[in-house]
Amino acid sequence: MPTDFAGEVVLFYFPEHSIAEKREKYKETAFCVIIPVSLRVIYYRSAMVKISAYIAVFIEPKNKNYNWETRNHKLNISINNNITKALRSNINYDCLILSISCYILFVVRFLNMTSKINFDFWIAVISPILLVIIELILSIKGNKLYKTKQYWIDKWKIMHDKECMENEIDNLSVKSL
Repeated sequence: MPTDFAGEVVLFYFPEHSIAEKREKYKETAFCVIIPVSLRVIYYRSAMVKISAYIAVFIEPKNKNYNWETRNHKLNISINNNITKALRSNINYDCLILSISCYILFVVRFLNMTSKINFDFWIAVISPILLVIIELILSIKGNKLYKTKQYWIDKWKIMHDKECMENEIDNLSVKSL
């Protein structure tokens, strides 16, 4: 389990505490891995969207046989008009599911270790929820890439049109000489 691995890493690096103290004190250790991985996944997915938009604007118009990116983008837009289909097609919740699983494992383990329910118990159980909420926000942000693709298509088209105008001006100036 991810929480067991994180707990064992904490036990190895912080030998001055007892095992129970370490597991309680460093319960959010799994999130120290999950949240950065989620940020990295969002970065790579957004980079793929940029490249995809570039291909749709610069490469596909020159060769009509290769319209994968354009067709795929149109398909995603049509699917995303229906929210249930969108949930099945575009959304990537793997890091969110992992963080919820780690939280549930922590709560179950904490309930087994604790006999009394007091204020400290509620603080210990509720505080990691903030990290799950952060992961939820990241997942929602990362799953709006089909909208981001249209943004990049528009930006690449502006750049393409600007380059075409510059090339025409250069061609006119060469012809006039």
